[in-house]
Amino acid sequence: MDITAVAPSTRTVPKGLVPASLVLGGTLLSLVGLTWDIQWHSDVGPDTFFTMPHLFLYAGSALSGLASLVVVLMTTADAKRDRTVDPIVGGRAVGVFGRTFAAPVGYLISGTGAALFLVYGLWDQWWHGLYGFDAVIDSPRTSGCCCRSRSRWSARS
Repeated sequence: MDITAVAPSTRTVPKGLVPASLVLGGTLLSLVGLTWDIQWHSDVGPDTFFTMPHLFLYAGSALSGLASLVVVLMTTADAKRDRTVDPIVGGRAVGVFGRTFAAPVGYLISGTGAALFLVYGLWDQWWHGLYGFDAVIDSPRTSGCCCRSRSRWSARS
């Protein structure tokens, strides 16, 4: 009886799939939180900063932002070592802050949108602490949050 060991097949994940999946997953998590938050405001009314819909919103934005930051830092490290930067990971790399960083355009837009969304969340918390709750959902701060989340979506197209 001949027993031969069969080597397991080696499959590799395409280089850009993991960070793109993290950004997409973070965006979908934010969209679930956004939809839930709008429904929450319709059913329950004004809420605090630390409700589940808000945690979904900001966790998704943080996930997208951190994944974008990692790709930007890895691209910068490759560019500093004079390695060729693979354009399949987020598109062509552009210089940022006087070429201090090299960032793929898609991840630059996505990371900027995520960071601004989180800043708007802090501003929203400060606003509610100072002036109380809004009677309507379409206040200037909420509109700003929606504009920033749209910039994250435009990075995927």
